[in-house]
Amino acid sequence: MTIQDWAAQRCTISYRAPELFNVESYCIIDERTDIWSLGCVLYCMMMLEGPYDLVFQKGDSVALAVQNPVAIPQSCSYSEGLKMLLTSIMVSNPQERPNINWVLDQVQDLQSRSPNTQTNMV
Repeated sequence: MTIQDWAAQRCTISYRAPELFNVESYCIIDERTDIWSLGCVLYCMMMLEGPYDLVFQKGDSVALAVQNPVAIPQSCSYSEGLKMLLTSIMVSNPQERPNINWVLDQVQDLQSRSPNTQTNMV
């Protein structure tokens, strides 16, 4: 209950990981909880709104919405690789979510495949 109360006070509801809405006894909270929030930020950067902002604004339950796979709009023009990274990060079961090393490897792979990648950044 302490973790759940802490999350309710300090985490933006539409970026809060599913496991923080109803923290079960002996549940493991680790970096994969932050990976979820990273996915929400990535979604927001791609779509210019958070994945659950509309749910929250309508007054619907974000806690229920985060249990379903994130919906990427058909109009999304980003690469399939980036969309796959996003859906891989935003898995509601934290045990199935990747760790940060996997995410970084995927970002590096996407960057190396991009024709617009600058190799010498200043």
